[in-house]
Amino acid sequence: MEMRNLYGFLEGNLFEKGYLLSGHLLTGEIIMMVLVCYDVETLHPSGQKRLSKIARTCVGKGQRVQNSVFECNLEPDQWEKLKARLLELYEPEKDSLRFYFLGSNWKRRIEHHGVKAGYDPEGLLIV
Repeated sequence: MEMRNLYGFLEGNLFEKGYLLSGHLLTGEIIMMVLVCYDVETLHPSGQKRLSKIARTCVGKGQRVQNSVFECNLEPDQWEKLKARLLELYEPEKDSLRFYFLGSNWKRRIEHHGVKAGYDPEGLLIV
């Protein structure tokens, strides 16, 4: 299957699942911007432990933009793994998870004001 047909196939299947894509045809790389938000009940030590595990799971996958909000630039398989792990960790009777798929025009969909200056997840990272 040539690259154009493969990309179209992947894009079509992922779009049907509700993912909006930002793809790079020349490299074959498909990247999705997903906003991950969570609210975990922390009245008991078990809830505090869940909150910590959910936060640690998100830390390596995206940029924390608020206490319980992460912007994640992920390939589809990375997203599926992250989502599965988060759904394992949370308790649906007590906690809430929300996922927003921002798509390829995510830069135009994000407007930031106030403290914690914004960042460009596709930009140069100096460590």
